[in-house]
Amino acid sequence: MILEIIKIIPFKKSCNEGEVYLRITFLDRLNNSWYKTDIVPGFRNYQRWKKIARVGNKLFNLQLKDAMTIDADSYPILLEGRRMLKSTIEDDEYLKKLCEEGVFN
Repeated sequence: MILEIIKIIPFKKSCNEGEVYLRITFLDRLNNSWYKTDIVPGFRNYQRWKKIARVGNKLFNLQLKDAMTIDADSYPILLEGRRMLKSTIEDDEYLKKLCEEGVFN
């Protein structure tokens, strides 16, 4: 299954205290199906996603969690598109600080 990232919804406050998440939505152009996944910066799987989470990128090697949800623990492989510049640990710490300050309500 090859999916294209069609939208990345900015960080939102999670129901877990002090956490935020990023929602990524995908489109399977072959059968016109829509999928989503939620990525949390504090989780280990975030490292797999942060460099390739870019609108327009096409990914494969994604596993389904249910009919419309991609398992965030998948190991996505970039088929077509561009990687993001390497982010730093400071970027993740900055997000956590914003969350603690209540920016993501």
